[in-house]
Amino acid sequence: MLEYPSPSQGASLILAFRPRKILIIGSGPLAASRAFSALEADSEVHILAQGGLEDACDELKWRTSQGQVTLSNWTALIPPSESASTSTAQPDEIAGLERFLDDTPGISLACITDTAVRPHRRSRESCERVYRTLKARNIQVNSTDVPELCDFTFTSTHRVAESALQIGVTTNGQGCRLSSRLRRDIVSKLPPTTAAAVRNVGQLRSLAKEKGRHSCDGEDDGGHDETEGVSVSTPNRLASETKPESIDIPEYCGSTSTQSVPQIGIALRGQESGLPTTTAVAVRNIGPQVSQDMDDDGHDEIEEDSAVSTPNRPVPTRSSTETETESTRRRMKWVAQVSEYWPLSKLASLTADDMTALLEGRVPETPLTQSLMSLALPPTPAHNLPNSKRGRIFLVGSGPGHPSLLTQATHTVLTRLADLVLSDKLVPDAVLALIPKSVEIRIAKKFPGNAEGAQMEMMEAAIEAANRGLTVVRLKQGDPVVYGRAGEEVLYFRAHGLEPLVIPGVSSALAAPTFANIPVTQRGAAESFTVCTGVGRRGKEITLPAYERARTLVILMGVARLAQVVDALVAADAGARRQGAAYPGNTPVAIIERASMPDQRVVTSTLRDVVQALESSGEQRPPGMIVVGWSVLCLYGKGDTGVLEEGAEKGDEGRVERWLAGGRWRVEEGVDPSWGLL
Repeated sequence: MLEYPSPSQGASLILAFRPRKILIIGSGPLAASRAFSALEADSEVHILAQGGLEDACDELKWRTSQGQVTLSNWTALIPPSESASTSTAQPDEIAGLERFLDDTPGISLACITDTAVRPHRRSRESCERVYRTLKARNIQVNSTDVPELCDFTFTSTHRVAESALQIGVTTNGQGCRLSSRLRRDIVSKLPPTTAAAVRNVGQLRSLAKEKGRHSCDGEDDGGHDETEGVSVSTPNRLASETKPESIDIPEYCGSTSTQSVPQIGIALRGQESGLPTTTAVAVRNIGPQVSQDMDDDGHDEIEEDSAVSTPNRPVPTRSSTETETESTRRRMKWVAQVSEYWPLSKLASLTADDMTALLEGRVPETPLTQSLMSLALPPTPAHNLPNSKRGRIFLVGSGPGHPSLLTQATHTVLTRLADLVLSDKLVPDAVLALIPKSVEIRIAKKFPGNAEGAQMEMMEAAIEAANRGLTVVRLKQGDPVVYGRAGEEVLYFRAHGLEPLVIPGVSSALAAPTFANIPVTQRGAAESFTVCTGVGRRGKEITLPAYERARTLVILMGVARLAQVVDALVAADAGARRQGAAYPGNTPVAIIERASMPDQRVVTSTLRDVVQALESSGEQRPPGMIVVGWSVLCLYGKGDTGVLEEGAEKGDEGRVERWLAGGRWRVEEGVDPSWGLL
C-alpha cells in the first residue's frame, strides 16, 4: 500500500474567510483595525462597547457616521432590573450581551478587543464570561491577549495595492513580531507586476465564466481561488481607490504550539521564494521561549497585537525580588527585541545555552561570551597563535542601510581587512552579508534598558581582540559620530593605548529625508536645519529647539516617544522641554522608518495629527526619525517653495490641505525601484 505524508501537528488551518456578520467588543484603535479588516471582507460589522459612541476612538466614530459600522452602547442594553442590582457588574454585562445577541441574529465571529485597553482593561474573568456566552450560541471567538480563549487567530496580513491579492503569515504563536518582519520581507520581494498579474488573471477567469467555460479549479462564484499553486482571496469586486494602498495587520499570538514551520498565505510552486534558508530555523529558535512563557500571566507582553507596537520599550533589569509575571514580561521583551533587530542568520544560529543566557540575563564571565553573541564562526587557527603585535581598531559607519551607500573605505575595511566585526543591532542583513564568511561577527545586545552596560562590554571586547593582534571593525549605523557614541569609544580606546581610525559614513539624518523626497534645506522653504536627539542620556527628556519657520528640525531616536516629543514642541508652556516659541499645530512632519530599505515607510502629517497617524499605521519599524518643518511638503507634487515669502503664514491651512489632498495624513511604502539597479 502506498505511504502518505504524516501530519505534523501544531499548525493552523489557514482560511480566506468572509463572514457575513461579525461582532467586535471594544471601541479602541484595535477594534477599529479589526472593523476595517472585516469591512474589507464585505462583512456587516457590529461594535458593542461600554460608553457607546461617546467613548469610541475617532475612527469608529467616523465609520459609524458614514454608516459603515453599527455601534451599540453596551451599558444602555442592560435591563433596568439588572442595572439596579447591588451585585457585581459582571452579570449585568452578560444580561446586556444576551439582549444584544437576541436582537442581532446571524453573528458568526466575535473579537474581544477591550482586554488590551488601559486603564479600563477587561479582566480575564470577565473575558471568560463573555467568551462562554458567545460560545453557547456557536459564535467563534478571538480574545486579545488571552490565547486560551481563542477559537481562531489572525495572521500577519498584507493586501497588495490595487489588487485582490492578500498575503498572510503566521508562526503559530512562536514569534508575533517575527511574523510581521517575515511578512514585510515577503512583500518587499514581490515583483512590481504582481498586482497587475493578479488583476489580469481575475479578469480572465471572469471572462471564462461569462462564456460558460468550466472553471480551471471547479470553484463556484464565491471568489476563492487555488489556481497555479497561489493561495489568494479574490473578492468579486476590488477595493475602491479611496481605500489605503496597503493594509498590514500584525499576527495575533494565540497558540502555544512548539512546531517550527511558519505558514504563509501564498505558495509559489516550482519557483524560488527569495527568503533566507535560515527563516524556519530562526522561528524555531525563538518559538520554545515564547511558548514557555505563555503559561504565565504576562499576557500584555505576549500579545503584541494589542496596541501600536513599539520594540523600543525599555527592558527592565533582572531583580532578585521579581515575580513570575515580571520575569515573564522581561523575557518576552527580550524576545521582541531580538525578533525585531537581530539578523535572521543570527537567530538561526542560537543554541540552547545562548537562549537561556539571553533570557535569564546572567552576568557574563567575559564580555565575549555573554553580551555579544557570535555568529558561530570560530577564530581561524592563525588567530590562536601568540602574537606580540597589537591589532587595529576601525570605527566605521554603514550608512542608512542600503549596501550601495557604504563608502569605499568602509567597504574595503569590512571585506578585506577585518578579523572581527562588532556590529550594532541596527545594521541590516544586507550590509552584514558583504562580510566574508571567514570573519567573525558579533551583534551587540544593546537594547533600551541595558545600553550602558552593553556599550562598555563592546568596548572591552574590541580592546581584548586588538590586544590579540586582530583587526577589529566597530560597525555602526549611519555616521559613527552622529549620535553613534563614537567619541566615547575613541577616548576609551586611546586610554588603553589604541588609537582608532574613524571612517565617516552617510548620515541617516541627511539620507533618510532624501529617500522620503524631503530636502533638509531648500530655497524658499528651509534656510537651515538642526539635528537633535529625542531622548537624553538614561532616558531623560531633552530641551528641543524653538520654532523657526525657515528651519528644518531632524529628531533622531524619538519615534518611540512621539507623543511626548510632539507635546514638547506644541505646548504653550513647555518649560524646560523647549527653548522658545511653540510650533504651530499645522506644521508639517514626517516619520521616516527603515530608510533606504525595501520596507521603508514614510508617514506624513501635521504636528496635531501625527501621533494618531502613526498609531493607525500599525507596528513601528525601527530605526525611525522625525522631520519637522515646511521643507517636508515643499517637493511634494508640483512643489511649494513660497512658504518663506512675506505673509505666507496666512495661507498655511490651505497649503497643508492641498499637500494632504484634504486628508489628515499620508502613508507611503517602499523606495524607488531604481535603487534595485544599484
